[in-house]
Amino acid sequence: LKFTNAMTVSSIDKNSDGTGASGDAFCLFPASSTCASGRVAGAYTWNSTNTELQFDPSSDLTSSIMYKVTLDTTATDSNNRNRRNSSWSNPCICTGGGKKCSSSRGTYVS
Repeated sequence: LKFTNAMTVSSIDKNSDGTGASGDAFCLFPASSTCASGRVAGAYTWNSTNTELQFDPSSDLTSSIMYKVTLDTTATDSNNRNRRNSSWSNPCICTGGGKKCSSSRGTYVS
């Protein structure tokens, strides 16, 4: 995900463990499921300015499965502003298996 403003990492990685665990603002899960029951395990990597978040799934995504990425309203930028008034979600499709998920929407801009 790419953001126009630097994000407060702890507002997205609430467990401060870098793993995309339950309770975090970011969630990747199969579209036929929910974040609560289908969360994909993995790890976060941020760029040096906290404007780009990369999520690396612990295992390969399933080919031709539609996934959803969500970022809830508790995510804030470095000025402590909530990203928007409602949760954001973006469907993406994993076309060849592996760890990449692409979307026609590309990235989220706060």
